[in-house]
Formats: sequence, C-alpha cells, structure tokens
Amino acid sequence: MDSSLRPATRQALQTFRARRRTLLAWRALLCFALIVLAAALFTALLDRARFMPEALRPWTMLAAYAG
Repeated sequence: MDSSLRPATRQALQTFRARRRTLLAWRALLCFALIVLAAALFTALLDRARFMPEALRPWTMLAAYAG
C-alpha cells in the first residue's frame, strides 16, 4: 500500500500551512503593537499623576521602546 498523500490532501496542507504562517505573523505584530501601546499608556498615566520627574520622562519612553 502506498503511504504517500494524495495531491489534493497535500495541497490542502500547504494552504493551511500558509494561512497559519500569515495568522501567526499578524498575531506577533498585533502583540508588539499592544505592548508598545501599553508601555506608552503606563508612562502617560505616571506623567499625568505627576509621579514622574520632568528629566525622567524621555528616558522612560526610550526604555519602553527598547524593551
């Protein structure tokens, strides 16, 4: 008995693999954007509450972007 896959099955698996790769790339991009947005929001809230000295603000944002 031949254990190789039928061409239709192989094509379906390739299509699934391509779609999964695309979805994982979008997920990574959106997670990165969410983390950057959360870091900026946290810095803005600290700044708004006046817990952050004026000289520390640019360094905090740079650290958030680097992280």
